[in-house]
Amino acid sequence: MDKSVTQRGQFQKGFTLLETLIILGIIAVVLAIVLPPFFSIIQKYRAETAVEQVAMNIRFARLAAVKKRIPYRVVFNATPTNTYQVQTNPSKDLSTWVNYDYSDTSMPKGLTILAGGISDVTFNPRGSATISGGTNIRVQSTGFIYKIDVFTSGAVTKTAE
Repeated sequence: MDKSVTQRGQFQKGFTLLETLIILGIIAVVLAIVLPPFFSIIQKYRAETAVEQVAMNIRFARLAAVKKRIPYRVVFNATPTNTYQVQTNPSKDLSTWVNYDYSDTSMPKGLTILAGGISDVTFNPRGSATISGGTNIRVQSTGFIYKIDVFTSGAVTKTAE
């Protein structure tokens, strides 16, 4: 065998540029099909988690009111600030409210409290609720709307609309 045949055989073990480009094209098409639903699933999961955090803060306010035997409330500011706060009333006079700073009440980016819902929920030391401003809290994310119902018994439920 002469030397040129041996070198030619060594080069035939790799991939050509055309074969590599075809494989990269196939990978790009598969990613274009798979990634949008994946991002939608992640976005929905983030929205559900954030809404669950709001519901948990409401439940926390109820449990803290019962445990500490002082009123707690959750105040919702849909417009213009899109915020909510957990507050406590250590003097029990129902006029002097203090923010409870140990709960995370930050609204994640892209999540909006819709106007027209509950403005505040006040829990007494027995765990029952006094609700002002509406019947539920509606929270919207891109493409998703969730509803948090608070009942006078103190129960809190979360559903997707």
